[in-house]
Amino acid sequence: MFPFKVLLVGCSECHLPDLRRELQLAAAGIEGEYRDVASLVAAQPTPGPEKRAVLVEVNSTAELTQVAWLNESYPGWPIMVLTEDSDNLALLRGAMRAGATQVVALPLQPEDFHAALTRLAVQFGRSVAPSRVIAVTGVTEGCGATTLAINLASEIASLHHHRSILVELALPVGRLAGYLDVEPKFTTADLLSDVDYLDVPVVRQALTPVHENFSILAGPYRSLTPLSVPPVNVVRLLNCARQLAPVLVVDMPYSYDDAYFQTLAVANRIVVVAEQTVPSIHALQLFCDTLQSRSGFGPLFPVLNHYHPGLAGFDAQQLQQRLKLPRIWTVADDRHQVTEAINNGRTLRQQAPRSPVLADIDRLAAALLNIPEPPPIETGLRGWWRRLSRRFYLPLATSKAVDPSGEWKPVSDIP
Repeated sequence: MFPFKVLLVGCSECHLPDLRRELQLAAAGIEGEYRDVASLVAAQPTPGPEKRAVLVEVNSTAELTQVAWLNESYPGWPIMVLTEDSDNLALLRGAMRAGATQVVALPLQPEDFHAALTRLAVQFGRSVAPSRVIAVTGVTEGCGATTLAINLASEIASLHHHRSILVELALPVGRLAGYLDVEPKFTTADLLSDVDYLDVPVVRQALTPVHENFSILAGPYRSLTPLSVPPVNVVRLLNCARQLAPVLVVDMPYSYDDAYFQTLAVANRIVVVAEQTVPSIHALQLFCDTLQSRSGFGPLFPVLNHYHPGLAGFDAQQLQQRLKLPRIWTVADDRHQVTEAINNGRTLRQQAPRSPVLADIDRLAAALLNIPEPPPIETGLRGWWRRLSRRFYLPLATSKAVDPSGEWKPVSDIP
């Protein structure tokens, strides 16, 4: 969300629709539109307690006096100059001298405009805080990336109380609607087929709620939809969706084409899912090597799904050293409960809240959100006895009890 309310000054009618649309995508509220600086000064003769970002169109050096007037009338307010004459070095230099902080070429180039908005906010001590985008991608068919994405987004919503949206980017045919037993009115194919009308309100209407704080944008599920979508359109969809929730989880098809990598570049975190087979580990190594050789990608979170700790040659720590990765995350193998959840159209927490898969996903979610990991669940006889004691004996105990050393201590102090 852009941290300043926006005032538009002297903007041509031909550019206003693009400006309004891109500002809406940046969640920037337009407080007023003025014909010129004189109209603005007449409406707001003195600056208010809160700063406003002023976007003013200037197409000649003679108009730079308008920028200087703005700067003198509202000292400390961020000013962005919009110009059709961006190749005019004298105009660009004059805009800076007159008090502008950023200069953007017209007609708008969305990527450049949003970069300028972000930099403008940072230069004035504020930050643009769009949602965290977590991409989930499998390296081989059947490794469970989609079910992991579903339950990761669901756990973030349920346990951490962050509103989360799961976006399915499989365009020929999606699986989310079937996995969660829902019938979305709109799909990602509907949104991407008419990108000229794609904005935040349209994406909001396309959301399908699953449970509290958790919604999805499902892929096409009624028919095969062989769409050819430019990467910029997919990025636009994600930029709209990220304005609607603090966490955006993206279920990625593993196409490995240019569009795939351009979409991955939008993500703040990349969860790459493999399993304990030779082809899957080979594909995981290839994927990690490829991304580490390129710049512009968020940190990797490799995951071994359906994990068996005793499988010879495929131990997580051994693979971690062999692949030269800082950490490999593991998710337990509980395919029976996972399949039951899918067949019943439910999340794993709704179907089997005690599944060990959830404990592993919760640790992964904590790392992705930069919060402390939940304590590991104790297993074996000691863990069973400790859980039994907490459930039946501690609530009945007095306020003090004997610890292993024989001293009386409060119950809460006993390990």
